[in-house]
Amino acid sequence: MNHQYDVDKATRLLGDIGKGQLQTIADGFVSLAQAEIDKMRLMDIQYPPSTRIMDGEDEVVFKVQGVMCGKLLPPFTESPVSSPRSKGLSRIRNLRQHVKVTGFGSSEYDAYMDKLQTVHDAFAQHARDREVDQIEFIPYEGHQSLEVHSRYFTDRALVPYEKNQAFLPGVDPFDVLRKLQPDEFIHAADNVVEYCVRAVANGSTTYGPCEPSVFKVGDVVEVAFSCVGVPIKGQRMRILLQLRGLTLLDNTIRKESERTTRMTMALVALNRTPRRKRLYLTEEEVCGDAHGTKRTRRSEDSRERVPAPVFAPVTETEVGNEEGEIIEGQSPHLPVMLLSLPCLSPIHACRPPYTRCPSMLVVYPTLVFTISSCRRYARRSTRAVRHF
Repeated sequence: MNHQYDVDKATRLLGDIGKGQLQTIADGFVSLAQAEIDKMRLMDIQYPPSTRIMDGEDEVVFKVQGVMCGKLLPPFTESPVSSPRSKGLSRIRNLRQHVKVTGFGSSEYDAYMDKLQTVHDAFAQHARDREVDQIEFIPYEGHQSLEVHSRYFTDRALVPYEKNQAFLPGVDPFDVLRKLQPDEFIHAADNVVEYCVRAVANGSTTYGPCEPSVFKVGDVVEVAFSCVGVPIKGQRMRILLQLRGLTLLDNTIRKESERTTRMTMALVALNRTPRRKRLYLTEEEVCGDAHGTKRTRRSEDSRERVPAPVFAPVTETEVGNEEGEIIEGQSPHLPVMLLSLPCLSPIHACRPPYTRCPSMLVVYPTLVFTISSCRRYARRSTRAVRHF
């Protein structure tokens, strides 16, 4: 859950739900805060061996509302078990879906904890020959929380009268669990978890099925679970909150926090690059002045690695007055090169080598011609230089 999440708004929404201002689910479920445990009875079940809270012939299913702060929900995209079969059976047996909800310190969760203590006392009174472990959960950011889970498979030997059921839509769309399921396990009634979403239209509330991938951390949900006492080693009993259903009540608070986080990250991205200044070298020492007289050692070394051309630069004094001026009106920054062999074209302004001025980002072309063609193409060279 990101730091932009509006905890106060979520707490107020949970308070409205707890006061009964919002109808959350169909009849037949008991709110944990309003459950009368004294009027319910506990019954020992043979298959699977367990102790359950009953209301007549039906198992009691409690419901709580909270903000989802942790989850491990289907589907699987790849096999979660890669060990040999001897160790794989134990891992397959322990595969489960898990949900953790909190109330961020709301008074409703204090009532939930008190009611779960009453449930523990009822189990302890029923199972006199066993010691019942306390129902304890790890807090979330210092707040009370509830954790419920449900396994994907049950040992076939523990439920000999039940049939293997199909996974609900969205639970195993990639057939990972079905391919992983051995003959020793079945997907029984205790392993089925229903997922639905609440919709309010025209003052009426409806519930429709949805896929488990819809649920995200930060959503306001309603969790349906049953309390099951299972015998463990050492003449002890452990009370499990077995997940039976999960309903999405509201996701607007979570979406608002995600939108705010994206906007904050976008503003940070715009100002990501800071201004930097030179530490030891000035701009002229790095790039050179306008005439290229100053260079750093790095730039000089890079120039030494450039292979020398087959022609050498020529100045006006080397040509002499007998041949006349090289180019009238020539720019003093434009180098003139003399080729030892005659060339077909007197001017190669579009070919390397170039002379660059890094500070001005200007490229000066190199003119290549023979001495015999200087006087002949002087005017044309001048026009070409000006055009370039």
